[in-house]
Amino acid sequence: SAGNAGTAITTIASGTAPGVDANPPSKVGTVTLTTGNEQVELSWNTPSANGNPITDYIVQYSTDNYTWTTFNDGTSTETTATVTGLTNDTIYHFKVAAVNTSGTGSYSDLTSANAGAPSQVIISTTVESNTSSSLSWEAPANGGSVITDYIIQYSTDGYSWSTFSDGTNTDTSDIITGLSGCSDYFYRISAVNGIGTGIASSNSQNTPDVVAGYDYEGRGVQDFTTKQQFGASVKFEFEQTFGTVQEFGATQIFGKGNTFANAQNFCGAHNFVADEIEFGTATTFDTAQTFGDAAKFAANQDFTNVNHDFTATAVFFDAGAVFSANEVMGVGADFSSGTQNFGNAMTFDEATEFGDLQDWGAQTHTFEKYMHFGDTNDFAEEIQTFKEGTSFGEGTIFKDNQSIPINTIPSFGMLLQAITCGSDTSSETCMPN
Repeated sequence: SAGNAGTAITTIASGTAPGVDANPPSKVGTVTLTTGNEQVELSWNTPSANGNPITDYIVQYSTDNYTWTTFNDGTSTETTATVTGLTNDTIYHFKVAAVNTSGTGSYSDLTSANAGAPSQVIISTTVESNTSSSLSWEAPANGGSVITDYIIQYSTDGYSWSTFSDGTNTDTSDIITGLSGCSDYFYRISAVNGIGTGIASSNSQNTPDVVAGYDYEGRGVQDFTTKQQFGASVKFEFEQTFGTVQEFGATQIFGKGNTFANAQNFCGAHNFVADEIEFGTATTFDTAQTFGDAAKFAANQDFTNVNHDFTATAVFFDAGAVFSANEVMGVGADFSSGTQNFGNAMTFDEATEFGDLQDWGAQTHTFEKYMHFGDTNDFAEEIQTFKEGTSFGEGTIFKDNQSIPINTIPSFGMLLQAITCGSDTSSETCMPN
C-alpha cells in the first residue's frame, strides 16, 4: 500500500476535475480488532474521500508505539485487513490511514490487541446496587484458542485497579461484591485463553436512572416508591417522599418537607438546609451534614460517627438518639419524645425541650435560658449551671448544693429569688431552704 501512495500523488494535477476542491481523505474512524493465531484482523468504516476517490489504505503496526511497520497488502480499497506474521502473546498497536490522489489522510486513533489472545471484551450492562455491581458482556473472538477465564477489575479513579476474586469462570456475567456503597466505580474485563490475556475492555461506569444536575423543582412530586439511582447534584421538589431506599450521588439538593424511607444511606455531603426534612429510622450519614430548621429524625438515630451541624431552629429528635461529645444544638431543639443518649459537654441553645426520665449522669453541659425538662430528670451526680426561665418537671432530682437561679420554675412554682439546694434531697426535689 505504502509504495502505491507516491504514484497516486503524482497524478493529482491531471486527476482532479475542474472546479473540485480536493483534499486528502478524512481521518479513519474507530478500527475494530479481532485476534487470531499469529494474526489480527482489522476493520473500519470508509471515511469521507473529500473530492477524489479513495485509492488505498495504509495499515501500520507497532509493539512500542514508536517504531512503526507498514503491512504489505498491496493496493486495496477494502475496509478490512488481516495483519499476519505476528508473535502470539505480544501486544500490538495498529493505525490506519486512507489515501487518494490528493494525499494521505490522518491516521486513526490507536487500537491495541494481544496476538493469539482473545479480542477485547465489550461490556453490555453495568448495574450497581449499594455494595455490589452486576456486569454482563458478550464473549469476544477467542483468538484461535478456547477462552478459559475472564479477569474482572474495578477502580474508583480509572487508574488504580483491583481484581475481583471469583475463581476461574467462563460465564459472561458476574456480580462484584464487597464494594463501598459510598463510591462510584469504573469496571473493565479481559478474556483469557491458553495463549494469553486479551486487551481489557474500555472502562465502563454505571448509568444512573436520573442524570446529574436534573432539576425536579416545579415539576411536581414524583413517584419514588421504587429504587432509583440519582446522579450528582439533583434538585428535588418540595414535599417529595422517597418511599424506599434510594441511591443518591454526591451533593443532592433536597427540598422543604422531603421525607425519606427507613435505612437510607447518605454518602458524602448533601444540601439538607431546607426546612422540615424528615429522616426515617436507621439513617446513616458518612459525612458531616448541615440540617435545616424543623428537621425531624426518627427514633434511635446514631450520630456518633461524625459531628453534624444541628444549630438550625426547632430540630426534632425522637427517643433514643445517640450523640457525640461537644455537639451544639440550635434554638428550640426538641428531645421531648423520650430519653436520649447525650455525649458529654454538649451545648443546648435557648428553649430546648427534654423528655421525662432523662438521666444526666456525671456529664456537664451548657444550658442556655428557657430550658424545659420533663418529669423525673436526674441531675444527682453532677452540679449543672442553669439560667433563668428554666422549668423542671415533677420529681426532678438535683445534686446537693445545686444552685437554682431566679425566675426558674421548679415543680412547686416560680422562684422569685435564687436558691441553693440543701444537703438533703431525699425528697427528690430541690425545695427552698
